[in-house]
Amino acid sequence: MDGLIASPEFQMSLLLFVALVGYLVASRINQSAVIGLILVGLFVGPSFLGLITYTDFVRSIAQLGAVILLFVIGFESNLREIVQPRNGVIALIGVVFPWIGGWWISSAFGFNSASAIFIGTALTATSIAITANVLKELDKLQTEAAKAIIGAAVIDDVLGLLALAISTDIVTSSFSYLGIAIITLKASAFLLIGVAFGVLIVSKFLVRLDRTSFVRKYPEFIFIFAMTLAFLYAIGAELVGLSAIVGAFIAGVLFERIELHQSKSPKEGAEYLRIILLRSSLSPLASSLISTP
Repeated sequence: MDGLIASPEFQMSLLLFVALVGYLVASRINQSAVIGLILVGLFVGPSFLGLITYTDFVRSIAQLGAVILLFVIGFESNLREIVQPRNGVIALIGVVFPWIGGWWISSAFGFNSASAIFIGTALTATSIAITANVLKELDKLQTEAAKAIIGAAVIDDVLGLLALAISTDIVTSSFSYLGIAIITLKASAFLLIGVAFGVLIVSKFLVRLDRTSFVRKYPEFIFIFAMTLAFLYAIGAELVGLSAIVGAFIAGVLFERIELHQSKSPKEGAEYLRIILLRSSLSPLASSLISTP
């Protein structure tokens, strides 16, 4: 019996059932589905009943769900709107203030210098997945506020990487402008090369491929190709120290202007994957974070 409960099939069924209950709760209280999932997660998780815990399986599902979510969000985003100067200012403020403020408050509470620096650095981290999901549910992704939030979050990830590198160098007394420049160059090169490769090569290739008899016979081929690209970009982002969801987001942006006629819609397919993977992991994720001492 224990083996059955621990099986991926049982866990996935239970997670999806909990997600359905979360939808019902959200509908009853007239809130976002995310709120319903969190409330149900608190009840069935370690905080109360302990029916679901945040296992390695659930963690993997959550990671995949977040990657696919930002890939889907990328479909509805424009690259020019991401690199707006205002987004850079917002991201800079969102890194500098928590970084310095976290260090100052930690020092005031008696933490040593190294601990205070890293606490401040930890506060610079931004999680865009839930915010983007709520904005999508509310159909607000095309508003100026949503564009600023998502654009700043992408830039914030690069700045957060620099903050971590600087903090590490300060604590280890090995600060080097060259080292910081290399990290900046790696992150910037990934973003620039990733975008250029997608716009100049991948997008044109997919448009031509969509016109072929091969895609007419296998209309799901481009969807599979798109998901492969999303995960490859996610891996590339992690290799240079960025968040995987930033890579997936950039991959999604590349499809924003691609018009396909014979192929199954990559956005529609990814949307269903997002619903299954992200929704099934939100409840145990919320309950585990809140119940953790």
